[in-house]
Amino acid sequence: MTTAIRRGSLSSPRPTAVPALYAPNPAAAKRFVEYFAANIRSVNTRRAYLHAVRGFAHWCARGY
Repeated sequence: MTTAIRRGSLSSPRPTAVPALYAPNPAAAKRFVEYFAANIRSVNTRRAYLHAVRGFAHWCARGY
């Protein structure tokens, strides 16, 4: 299960999906997006962190 993030909410040129690891329900997905949107002011830092957490979620999903 992934939850789509609204276009522009993370200053990304395309819509982003919240990995299922971080979005077991809609409230958790909203908190995930709010953390990146509200707490990380730099667009480049936000993108880098998002890339890292997606990689971690993918690694977890593979069962390592």
